[in-house]
Amino acid sequence: MLAVIVGLTALAAHQSLIRSREQARITTQNLSMLLEQYLIAIIDKADVSLQSVVLDAERQIRGRGFHAQALERLAEEHKAIAPELNSLRIADTAGTVWLGRGAPANATLNIADRDYFIRLRDDPAADLVVSGPLFGRSSSKWVIVLARRLNHPDGTLAGIAHASIPLERFERLFAGMQLGSFGAISMRTEGLNMVVSHPPLQTRQGVIGSNTASAEVRTAMDAQPLAGTYVATSLLDGIERINAYRKLSGYPFYITVGLATDDYLSGWRAEVQRLSVLAGLAIVLTLVSAWLVCRYWMRQSVAGAALVRESERRRMLLQSASDGVYVLDMQGRVLEVSDALCKMLGYTRSELLNMPLSRWEARYAAADIELMLSRLAAGAPRPVFESALQRCDGEVVEVELTAARIERDGGTELYVSARDITERKLAEQAMREAKEVTDAAVKARSAFVANMSHEIRTPLHVIIGLGQLLRRDVTLPGPRRKLDRLCDSSEHLLSLINDFLDLSKIEARRFVIDSADFRLGTVVDRVMHLFRDRAREKRLTLIAEIAPALHDLSLQGDPLRLTQVLINLCSNAIKFTDQGGVRLGIVCVAEDAMSCTLRFSVTDTGCGVALVDQAHMFEPFTQLDASTTRKYGGTGLGLTISQHLVSCMGGEIKVDSQPGVGCTCSFKVVLPRATATVPSTVVAPAMALTDSFQGSRVLLVEDHPQSQEMLLEMLEILGCSGDVASDGIEAIECVQARSYDLILMDMQMPRMDGLDATRAIRALPGGCEVPIIALTANAFIEDRQRCLAAGMNSHLGKPVTPAMLATVLGQWLPDFSVVSDTAPDCDNALSRAVLQIPGLKAGSSWLSSTEQIVAYCAQLARFISSSEQEITHLCARLQAGERDAAQALAHGLKGIAGLLGAQRVAALAAAMEDGLRNGAGESVIEHLANECRTELGGLNEALHLLPTP
Repeated sequence: MLAVIVGLTALAAHQSLIRSREQARITTQNLSMLLEQYLIAIIDKADVSLQSVVLDAERQIRGRGFHAQALERLAEEHKAIAPELNSLRIADTAGTVWLGRGAPANATLNIADRDYFIRLRDDPAADLVVSGPLFGRSSSKWVIVLARRLNHPDGTLAGIAHASIPLERFERLFAGMQLGSFGAISMRTEGLNMVVSHPPLQTRQGVIGSNTASAEVRTAMDAQPLAGTYVATSLLDGIERINAYRKLSGYPFYITVGLATDDYLSGWRAEVQRLSVLAGLAIVLTLVSAWLVCRYWMRQSVAGAALVRESERRRMLLQSASDGVYVLDMQGRVLEVSDALCKMLGYTRSELLNMPLSRWEARYAAADIELMLSRLAAGAPRPVFESALQRCDGEVVEVELTAARIERDGGTELYVSARDITERKLAEQAMREAKEVTDAAVKARSAFVANMSHEIRTPLHVIIGLGQLLRRDVTLPGPRRKLDRLCDSSEHLLSLINDFLDLSKIEARRFVIDSADFRLGTVVDRVMHLFRDRAREKRLTLIAEIAPALHDLSLQGDPLRLTQVLINLCSNAIKFTDQGGVRLGIVCVAEDAMSCTLRFSVTDTGCGVALVDQAHMFEPFTQLDASTTRKYGGTGLGLTISQHLVSCMGGEIKVDSQPGVGCTCSFKVVLPRATATVPSTVVAPAMALTDSFQGSRVLLVEDHPQSQEMLLEMLEILGCSGDVASDGIEAIECVQARSYDLILMDMQMPRMDGLDATRAIRALPGGCEVPIIALTANAFIEDRQRCLAAGMNSHLGKPVTPAMLATVLGQWLPDFSVVSDTAPDCDNALSRAVLQIPGLKAGSSWLSSTEQIVAYCAQLARFISSSEQEITHLCARLQAGERDAAQALAHGLKGIAGLLGAQRVAALAAAMEDGLRNGAGESVIEHLANECRTELGGLNEALHLLPTP
């Protein structure tokens, strides 16, 4: 009997010990889980306030800059929402705090040395940064800091927004927990540095920020980094505890809850002592032993009541959670809910209890919910996912769900936290809308570049065309040289415009590499032909080193862009070389049946480039010598565009250079072989224009009067008979009235543009047979593709020269040859009288012959007559409030006056245009208009006094 009593006593003591330890483990786990959710809620609420300030600040940046009062109001609003915040501030890029609650009023606060500021400043991709414990410089409190980066629209740093939470907020939370006489709660960083502890520790090792973690906690966290339990003796107070720790989801902190062994085993030890006495006296005191056993079971009842109280405490913590929290059984029925969830869904607590989850889950079907519950029951990792919950009134709430499996009372339950993410979804929608606005701005910019291309190239087309026509009439060396300089400068201006348009297309990501069959030798011959005279003028040797087999090689790619790259490289080489020579080399470094890998190189013996400058050669608008006395000109765009072109072809331009020795620019590209052999094209010198198109009838569709006159003269030189239509409607009427051998069609015209006119002509009987050539100042490839899609046969880019026009006509009309032109100079009484007219500066091209002077005077008279009417229309538009229409009239008057050399009229028209653009008053514009009328009257009087030719 004694042995049985002792055995039963020992067994009871052992089972009680196991239950006590297991109960302590479960208690610490549940408490750590609840504290984790509560701490996450505090930090999340602070982050929501911080993100709201960031979004509002970045929206102000994209507008007209920071609005300090608006941001201050926003910070005060979030103070009411998140009273746990100690401060909510914005610092500039230098770290100086300038705005926000908590910012010092009469002192400068700088955070540039803080780790969170340095990390956000140096890492553009950084999101939320959470600091360890920091001692506040203005608040003199220990805090943790949440910080986010403010960005300009281009991604560069605009500032740092940061919020701080005082550690005393966490200390108050921990102090409300009942953990026995020697229980402890601590919050540590990921590196296990102390943040907050309860009860507060006064020893030196326990100060905030110190690392006092024991070996047991490090071993446990290495094995289970997210959550776990361990038993260890604290290094701070020497007390042994059973501890449960959890990693805060999404934040760099651990929460640890510990119950002292002396606390949770105190009842067990007293019981063991009593059982020991009972065992010693069992033989003589059986009744006493029986009484002690009864007392033991009574104490077990008390412990059960304590467990009930502990469960109630857990329920109170559940109700205080800011997120909607609910507990499910593994069949998906609700066991417990928080007040926040009841408020979120509009149900009462009694209505939600025992309700199946599928009743208010709006996104997942019942089968999907059952599958998720089974996976969690099998031990799947804790999921975090988005879903939608349906309120009792039918409204749907977007939420982020966090689910965790817990064990309680011998069963498995599911702990779920639902966070309302409606504001985040709205922010994401705002970001999507902002992106759409940005995309629209890019499209608008592309349209603006296309329009500017047309507006710039149209007057340049007139200038270059007239210059080419005048070359036929000017023969004297002096005027001829001036005319050549005019033409060269116009061509240079055209190349600059092309460079700027190419750069705009690159920045708008609208640059397209074409693919066509071409012969490599044709590209090389074109480049060598272009620079042969320039090299000869500088007494430089210019050679091309290419094997005959490569010269005749037919490839597939973009010959125009490849030629553009080689032209840019050779142009730079000749420009920076004063003696020696330039060599263009092409070698095949690899080939197979489908493609060839070619290495292109341009080597010169010029001034060379220092190593420190080579990294800047391909930056746009960069000149290695940017001084006002630099020897070499240029925009600094050629190499930038060339590098992008080569990159689009799959290569990269590399530079090998030494100062004073020379420079080699090279690149490698892989080009497919052509599907068929491309015949050779001979680059021939220019010949004299002939009238080989005699008898051909051409319809010119163009709305610009000066362009009409110039192109008609070119057609007459080529022997063509031409009719003029000022818009698409007139063009259709002309085609219906008679037949034409060819139509030159402008793109942009009033009433009906060239695309619609082409489609209408193609629909007429016989309209599909006549060649239609687009006259376009638009530089984008897609614009030219639109011409072809509308039914045009080809395109002719403005500015147009006689040689260009003859080349296109020769393609679509038979028997054509191209040449240069000359004309005699003229010096007589009429030319001298024209040169002496005040306010008029006629170019030498207008004075090349008596016939040209007479034609010029007639054109000037027509200009005076039409301009007086234009000024009258301009004033009428101004009085009607149509300032844009008046500005367009002033712009047209300025262009034609400048082209004819009427400088004073051009200056007055420019002043009217600027005034209309900048909001000048009507009296100012009318005064300028009267001045313009007076100047036109003076020109008209001077024309009537000219001598008879």
